[in-house]
Amino acid sequence: MKKREFLAKLEKMTDELVAAYYEELISDRIEAGEKESDIISSFDLKKIARESSYKEIERLSRENRKWKTWVVILALFSTPITIPLGFAFVVTLLALMVSALAIIFSGIVAPIGTTISGIQLIVAGYAWLGVMYICVGLLVLGALGLFGIYAFTWLRALLRWLLVKFFSFKKNREVTA
Repeated sequence: MKKREFLAKLEKMTDELVAAYYEELISDRIEAGEKESDIISSFDLKKIARESSYKEIERLSRENRKWKTWVVILALFSTPITIPLGFAFVVTLLALMVSALAIIFSGIVAPIGTTISGIQLIVAGYAWLGVMYICVGLLVLGALGLFGIYAFTWLRALLRWLLVKFFSFKKNREVTA
């Protein structure tokens, strides 16, 4: 394998900085009198990719340690504010979900009552008024029922997103070399 091929594969597996480092290393060894093919055969691409990704992870974790301290300090000082706000937010979401369930319930019960009233009006001799009550009942059943179902579904999705966003941890990516 030639130097260019090796560096191209290395850059695909790692990044430009690692490839530039090995390009400089190979050039220095060639200047020292070694053969290009011997130098390239002495390197293991997979091992280089694994080591460079571990070094990058270590560097990032060192940078993140500084911020973790500040995050802990800010979390401690903001706790008297964030806990009541979080509690109020969760209670508000639950109240909205209960409201959506109430809309679904009223969307089912109200049309039943209206339909029963319509049947009573038909029996009493007011057919046109009875049919109108039944039609209004079915219209309310469709409108409120659908609105309640969509509102409840949307609120459930919002609650799930918030729980995942605030209470889940990202999985570490596995390095494949």
